[in-house]
Amino acid sequence: MNETATTFFNNNNIDVNKLEQVTESHIFSTKEVDSIAYKYGMYGNSKNELISIADIIGYDACGGNAENIFDSFDSFFDRDGDGYHKRSCGLLDIPRENIMQVLKQSFTGEPININHIHGKNNLISINGLHRYTVLRVHFLNESYMIDKDSAEYTELKEKYTIPVLVKHLDLIKTYSNYLLNKVSLFKGYVKSEYNDCWQATGNVIIELNNGEELCLNDEALIKFTRDLVLLASNNSFLETVKSDVENNSELGKYIETYIPELDVQLKGNSVIGRKYNEI
Repeated sequence: MNETATTFFNNNNIDVNKLEQVTESHIFSTKEVDSIAYKYGMYGNSKNELISIADIIGYDACGGNAENIFDSFDSFFDRDGDGYHKRSCGLLDIPRENIMQVLKQSFTGEPININHIHGKNNLISINGLHRYTVLRVHFLNESYMIDKDSAEYTELKEKYTIPVLVKHLDLIKTYSNYLLNKVSLFKGYVKSEYNDCWQATGNVIIELNNGEELCLNDEALIKFTRDLVLLASNNSFLETVKSDVENNSELGKYIETYIPELDVQLKGNSVIGRKYNEI
């Protein structure tokens, strides 16, 4: 830990040894939250939302994340370092009681961009890692030992709530993309369709290796995925998907809802070799 970090923690009475034991000090990555989203994730358009620093659980740093928010300090702040590490050291000089007000304008002028995976999993995609790091540390320090079901904790979360730009993971497109890429018969690439203003239209473009291009809405994408999966399903495919379902309940929900025949197979009632319309 460099001198800049040590001075900041000492000046703000932050007991690093104590706080780094708190689960919330860990910096989660997209791969940890949902490895399928990490590789096959497809997102909607950005929306203005309010999210508490308490509910932003991490980011994907180039080269990998530090183990926790305290270990990450050296990656962002060093008064003796290069331009990147020096440029935001002024954040460390703002008193905790004033920092939300001082930074208020920056949240609208340079909004933090969030990828919402599912549940309460919000991760920074771009912008704001310096601000987030300082605010997250202040929040963890203030909230230490406060009952998360208490009014005091709720008020603290509200204090650290900021406007952000959020892209939500599109579960249908993401898990369809995943399944298609696991099917040996599929030879192509799935991508979002964008309009002239680079806004996602809600459709996907499937570029097949034979040069054919399909534009599908969600309903058509589900049917395309279902038909191909049930046509090509084999033991190797089932083993791969079953393993991933065991680690991803959202994938399991998608399969149960949209490809119930595959759900039957994964749960051990093998119907391989039968036509799906006979089930």
